[in-house]
Amino acid sequence: MGRAGGLWHSVSYRNPVMLLVLLALAFGSGAPPARPESLPRLELLDPRGARYTDETFRQRGVVVVVTAPIATQGGVQQAWHDALTPHASDGKGPAIVILEDMSQSWARSIVIARIKAVYRPGGIVLLLDEDGAVRKSFGVGENTTTAFAFAPTGKLVAVETGAASPALALKLVAAARPQ
Repeated sequence: MGRAGGLWHSVSYRNPVMLLVLLALAFGSGAPPARPESLPRLELLDPRGARYTDETFRQRGVVVVVTAPIATQGGVQQAWHDALTPHASDGKGPAIVILEDMSQSWARSIVIARIKAVYRPGGIVLLLDEDGAVRKSFGVGENTTTAFAFAPTGKLVAVETGAASPALALKLVAAARPQ
């Protein structure tokens, strides 16, 4: 009589390393794609339905905060919003964009309704990434907030993954500013 269980036997609780290897192969490593060298192509709507593309931001340069409307990112997202707001209203510097990956929200319809109720155009542009594809094109993993600065040429010039601060916001805005 041969060993019962075959492959399953080697993957069971007796060999957790094999189980982890098979799970990683089946579902991927979870690592996000590499960060882009230039502003990824995008075509998204703000909460009021206005359409924006990557070309919308190329002439002025742009600071993009890629995030998700989930509890673990709420404080980080608000800190970036607060730090970047003073730089968003002059119209001379780079555009400031917060890109919300809606695919990570389990209460998506409620979140979208709330965003639409409080969003006011002007200043910071809020874009809704319905399926997370644009977030992935920025190389940002799930449950993460990352801020990028792109020059008017579209070239990536700075990235910040830490906590927001007025100094980091100023650094990103200065990096993205037309020369």
